[in-house]
Amino acid sequence: MKLYAISDVHGCYAEFKKTLEELNIIDQLKNKTAKLILLGDYIDGGINSFKTLDYIYNLQNEFGNEYVIALKGNHEQWFLDFLSKEEFVWLEGDKGFLTTESFLTEEQSADLRKKLVTKVLPFAMADNYNGYGVVGTNAEFLENKTLAQGEMFKNDSTMQAVIGSNIAKYNELQVGDVIYTSHSANSSETHAQGITIVGILSESYSSYDNVVFTQIKTLWDMHNHEEVDEEHSKETEEHSEEEHHHTHGTVCAVLVNTKNPGFAMQLVEQYDGKIVISDDGDTFTLQAIEPMSVVRDILNDADDTKYIVFVLCAVILVMNIMVISIITLLNMYHSAKEISLMRLIGVSMKKINLLYIIQNSLMGIGSVVLAFVVSRVLMLFMNDYVENMGVVLNMSTVYPLELVILLGVFIISVLPTVIWTFIMSRKDSIAD
Repeated sequence: MKLYAISDVHGCYAEFKKTLEELNIIDQLKNKTAKLILLGDYIDGGINSFKTLDYIYNLQNEFGNEYVIALKGNHEQWFLDFLSKEEFVWLEGDKGFLTTESFLTEEQSADLRKKLVTKVLPFAMADNYNGYGVVGTNAEFLENKTLAQGEMFKNDSTMQAVIGSNIAKYNELQVGDVIYTSHSANSSETHAQGITIVGILSESYSSYDNVVFTQIKTLWDMHNHEEVDEEHSKETEEHSEEEHHHTHGTVCAVLVNTKNPGFAMQLVEQYDGKIVISDDGDTFTLQAIEPMSVVRDILNDADDTKYIVFVLCAVILVMNIMVISIITLLNMYHSAKEISLMRLIGVSMKKINLLYIIQNSLMGIGSVVLAFVVSRVLMLFMNDYVENMGVVLNMSTVYPLELVILLGVFIISVLPTVIWTFIMSRKDSIAD
């Protein structure tokens, strides 16, 4: 009796069936002259996972489990865990939802996707206010943020805004003030319609501190209801109305919050690079991004560059040690006469050592305080620059690594004196 073993069909139903026919396995099973052993992984990958399982099930019913032996693979186990325990490991590997859609109808597949999505929010960036970006979205986008003043804007209203703390601070804005935005940071022309500030966000030391948030309908209205110049002809007005009808309701991005990262990656694979044709015949290429993947890529790049930074810092640290050591040695050299006089009047070398260590310790403490103050002043100047890039420096927080660096500065300031005075005391021939 012949034994045939096949594994890793992965939803390739047509290829699997063709292989059985070419090897004449079906006829041999009918004559009971062969056994077919299937080693698992029948689903995922191809477009016909359901057909593959159904075909294997029918083979076992026709020829019996003794002649068609089907073992369970890890992909089948993941699938069972997904169905029974709602574990999403399997779904993360279902590229393009090929396996899912082979089991479900279009309505069922759509319903499953809805269950995996917790929130969908519009997101549009269009205007500018004094160098700060204006974002159009829904109030739900800020539901986890706290307000220092006022209230959240209403989704069913327009011309309302919630602004970041830095915008309010640097532009001296309060709740109730009206701001006028422009098309770009370099534009001196502002929109005729103003936006009323209804709330100010609490300081979060993030990019939220530097953004004007408003209803997405506000951006539509700002760009589609500009005042028409009285000198424009009726034809121009009609064209403006047509343009309004064409552009109203568009967004530049949609934020999708999913229940698990695997489903987010599936959305990226499905929609990134997809070409969409609008009702007006315009062609658009979609771009889908999973933020955590982008962050991981950035961190990987940062890992490559941080070693360069570490080397530069090490070089600077060594140079500082050399400079401080030379200055200390020169100071000790010029103090040789003072030390000789103190030794002449009977001052012990231990006391002289202690005197110079205390002196340099005070200098080291002064260096530490000066380094800390200078770092805070530099951060104050840098904050205005980097906040335009969405980075906010929190000057009120002292990080553990800062304390380590300050301790290093202190040790570097004192260590040369300790070493030099120790060497001098060893050479001293006068008994204490």
